[in-house]
Amino acid sequence: MMTKSSAVIDMNPLLALEELDLKRKNVRDQLRGIPTRRDQIQAEIAKFDRSLKEKEQATATKEKNLSAAELDLKSSQTQEGEKKLKLNSVKTQKEYDALKIEIDTLIDGRGKLEETILLLMDEIAELKTLLKKEKAAGEIRKKEFQEQIAALDASQKKLDAESQTLDGESQAKVEELSADVRREYAKLRANFPEGKILSKLSADEDNAFICSACNSPVSHQVVIDIKRGTALYHCEYCRRLLMS
Repeated sequence: MMTKSSAVIDMNPLLALEELDLKRKNVRDQLRGIPTRRDQIQAEIAKFDRSLKEKEQATATKEKNLSAAELDLKSSQTQEGEKKLKLNSVKTQKEYDALKIEIDTLIDGRGKLEETILLLMDEIAELKTLLKKEKAAGEIRKKEFQEQIAALDASQKKLDAESQTLDGESQAKVEELSADVRREYAKLRANFPEGKILSKLSADEDNAFICSACNSPVSHQVVIDIKRGTALYHCEYCRRLLMS
């Protein structure tokens, strides 16, 4: 596709405009990545808080179980003492034997309760030590996370300002273009909303000219016209504007 002009076409404004557009795209890409990174950091903070809460709940559950076991042990000791006193007042051997069995059962249960209490005490102490370490390490990590979020906020503010500046510069460059070139630019940006719209001519291994964007051949006559600067040519394959 060709657009003729009565005057030599200066491609430098279009080249400068493309460079501006690529900068704008880079800034937009950075801005798009900030919310994702912020969400990742918030997710890490939430993950740490959940882990800490789970350990606190596990500790609280074991402390509750310990209190229950200690109450059971106290109750068992009371019952054992009462039954031992009762042994002195029984009147028959049958009653004595029955009480003795009950006391032995209480003694056996008391031993198991004492083992459970000791085990729970060890587990609680271990959990509390671990919890203390994780809280200390977690506070440092959360501070780092908050600093990262603050840095992201500052970066977003800076990029927003840079984006507005580049948008203004781009619009000014568009207004500087001649009417023909401006129309071509509008068509190109419609086909390529982002990325390169220009493609320089380059030579292949056989010294034939090709479009550097898609490596498609360009005729000798087209190359001559482009070098003269009297016409705008699009690559027949990728549709980018060709320039020498």
